Amino acid sequence: CNPDEWSLHVSDGIDTRVSSNTYHTTNSASMKRPLVWIAVLIIGLISVEGSRQEDLSKFTKWYFQMLDQEGIKQPKLFIGIPEGETEAGIYATADVQENEDLLRVPYNLMITSDRIMDTTFSELKDVFNEIQLTDSDIISLYLAFLKRCKPEVNPWELWIDVLPKKANNIWYFTENEIKALEGTRMGSRATSNRDAAVETFDRIKTNLIEKDKLCSDLVYDDFRWGKAMVSSRSVNLKGDKGPFLAIVPFFDFFNHDNPPTDKWSWGYKADNQFFHCEAVEAAKKGQEIYQVYGHISNDQLLENYGFLIEDNRYDTIEVEPELLGINPEDPLYDIKAPLIQAIQENPSKLYFMKGSMSKELRNAAYIIAGTEQDFEDGDIVKGQKSILNEYFSADWFQAVIRHKLSQYPTTLDDDEKLMKTSLFSAMSLRMKQAVVTRVTEKSALAEIGTAFAELQLKIREVVKEQEKLTKEEL
Repeated sequence: CNPDEWSLHVSDGIDTRVSSNTYHTTNSASMKRPLVWIAVLIIGLISVEGSRQEDLSKFTKWYFQMLDQEGIKQPKLFIGIPEGETEAGIYATADVQENEDLLRVPYNLMITSDRIMDTTFSELKDVFNEIQLTDSDIISLYLAFLKRCKPEVNPWELWIDVLPKKANNIWYFTENEIKALEGTRMGSRATSNRDAAVETFDRIKTNLIEKDKLCSDLVYDDFRWGKAMVSSRSVNLKGDKGPFLAIVPFFDFFNHDNPPTDKWSWGYKADNQFFHCEAVEAAKKGQEIYQVYGHISNDQLLENYGFLIEDNRYDTIEVEPELLGINPEDPLYDIKAPLIQAIQENPSKLYFMKGSMSKELRNAAYIIAGTEQDFEDGDIVKGQKSILNEYFSADWFQAVIRHKLSQYPTTLDDDEKLMKTSLFSAMSLRMKQAVVTRVTEKSALAEIGTAFAELQLKIREVVKEQEKLTKEEL
């Protein structure tokens, strides 16, 4: 099917990737387009006003021609925005089977820092190395350069034209919206990442723009836009030389679906240098096709893509490694310290999740609360734990949870009351998302804290019963 034949309503403006009347995504499995809508789409093909749909069709046609020149057959896909929606997505032009190949893209039709440095910025390699630009910085600067400076040679002009003017992710949060995230993992990352971006652009300005090596029209807001696009549209791939960051145009228009299983459907084949993706599930002609961005918690979805998923089973709350301290006066300090240090070396594995925690965090608690008997019995992590260990592990977890809860500017009760007021209804979408993010985290922490408190009560009852039996025996 010719992409020019497909007409869908397209709206300009911000790429929110969420519905306008909710703080949760429209991309979850429970909110996929109904078959009635699909039938309307196929039979009627909704009329379009505005130039962006024309731009989408032009880009798709050009991109498919590029794939054809590489000997790749035209995908059974098109990009469109249904009437009444605000976000672009990818739809099937024919029935698609589960696990069917959807898209194959050669390396030369991907955007990577290496390709940028070998082409557009080839004469600036030494300067880029000197000012220590990361892969993300280079791709962000490249996108900003193409958008603002409009060079004579711009292979991605049609793609740049269809990208959103702004994003709903962290790069466009206001200072008040970021402040509302205080205490969350996202809040701390947002501040540090934005500060780092400002410093990076200052180096770019001093060493490149002011020395006429890049166009003088380039400003920080362009670089910020590039950062927002990289955050929301890039993928981490593994090649023959190791991991690398890339944007795969066209693929970047797939919307996310949180999978009911751990199924994965895209990646990079280093042996033939192709990016590929498959259908996660079967789809009918005209139906939107989703991909899995990753097993991602809500704070990461909001930070990078600008949306939340209700009851996200991948939600986690990190625990800072420094909270895993051992009291120097602990008589078992010399035994515990190296074990804890080894766990601290993998901070990404230290987290709470709804109703539970990571294996590494639980193991840390066992070690910190370990008694001499626990260590004498063998491997404290794998072995049988003493009742004292279980009790003081629960005690340690509650102390960590109290500390985590104290980092938020408001209490859980405050936020739950706020969400029932007209003030909350009048908030911006991003402010609502910030409140929901911290409420979700606090609720999970409170639930786990309550569970450990109940565990301690049961342990006390068991100990009292044992003491009673012992007295009766005596």
